[in-house]
Amino acid sequence: MDKTGTRLPLSCELTYKIVDWLNPPVAVFAQEISCREIVFITTAPLAAGTKLDLSLLVTSDSDPVNVRGTVFSQEQIASKFLFRTTVRIENIDEQCNQHLFQFLKKASKNIKIKREFVRCPLVTQVRWSEERAPECVFSATSGDISAGGMKIFTERNISLQATLRVSFELTPVHGSVQVEGAVVWEQKRMGALYIVGGRFVRIRPYYRGMIVSYINSKLRQ
Repeated sequence: MDKTGTRLPLSCELTYKIVDWLNPPVAVFAQEISCREIVFITTAPLAAGTKLDLSLLVTSDSDPVNVRGTVFSQEQIASKFLFRTTVRIENIDEQCNQHLFQFLKKASKNIKIKREFVRCPLVTQVRWSEERAPECVFSATSGDISAGGMKIFTERNISLQATLRVSFELTPVHGSVQVEGAVVWEQKRMGALYIVGGRFVRIRPYYRGMIVSYINSKLRQ
């Protein structure tokens, strides 16, 4: 099936700049992409109709894809600091368009083979505590998930290699998951939030199966 016209999961850094503004570009995280739309998470409210120049790396070794688009919609998600933003692509040069098209075409062919390792968007409330202090439970918001780990946005700084106890709900249909994970990377703050990547180190096969089922349901959409 050719999925280049539908949005595919994508987790990468993206920068945007409001057209004709003098402010520097803002770094955010892309969640989904198609040849017509880009979805990303930001801490800044953007009005529908706002014109943006966007630049993203669809793979770590690729040239940037530069586009101009218009904010179509924005919705506040689980955290009071985060907005899920959909931008309609309006202007893209031929080279970038071909690069994006080839990426989407390749991804749509390979995604079923590698789906357990695909990071899919997941925006839900996360409860976490450090293994050394399980009585101190904090809230966070997830950004994406794979069968091997997840990204979260949190108001608290978490040390690298910290072991966490994590619980979250995939969807009302797929149910709740409890795992233990290790913090394997952290990135610069986005507004008031820290961005943290975790790898699952202890997870029951049942819970991993739930995550894979969730990913498969997203890929069929």
